[in-house]
Amino acid sequence: MSFLKQSKGEITSRDLVITASITLFIAAIMIVAFIILGKQGDKTNQDAENIIKQIQQQAKDEENAAKGLTTPSTEEDNFEPEATYTGTLSSHESGVRITVRTTTSEETIQLAPFTRITLNNKTAAESDLSIGDILRVLVERTRDGTQTATEIAILRSTSPTVPTNVSVPTIQPAPVETRPVSPY
Repeated sequence: MSFLKQSKGEITSRDLVITASITLFIAAIMIVAFIILGKQGDKTNQDAENIIKQIQQQAKDEENAAKGLTTPSTEEDNFEPEATYTGTLSSHESGVRITVRTTTSEETIQLAPFTRITLNNKTAAESDLSIGDILRVLVERTRDGTQTATEIAILRSTSPTVPTNVSVPTIQPAPVETRPVSPY
């Protein structure tokens, strides 16, 4: 290396060639990196454009829904053959139907002979259902809008005749104001 042996501080042509080649090598690496990142940026921009188009379409759909217009979506897109409702039993016609009041609506559900009713993970009879019970109902839907119960789980019963699961301890808070009681 000639530049280490130079005492007068002279720069030779060889030193310039080495410096220029290192600079060109670094510049080539930077150009390749920018090309690669630019191609990835195009892909990211296209993804961003797709997201913007989806948001615009959702806004148009919401505007149409507010105006009462519907988009040309088929009923098959929105149809779900199964559903689960959790709520309070508000009416019960034995062997025919029940009405469950959820937080958002009241659902009338048909009872079928194959409907399974459980209480504390044990089979229960339909007569164990009481108005005010908290239920979880699994239903099968048909395209005409009828809902048939496949399983009814009594989560909390209001009937005093129905035993509740006492094997699970409940945590009861202490009274708010307590005083020591004198033995005298």
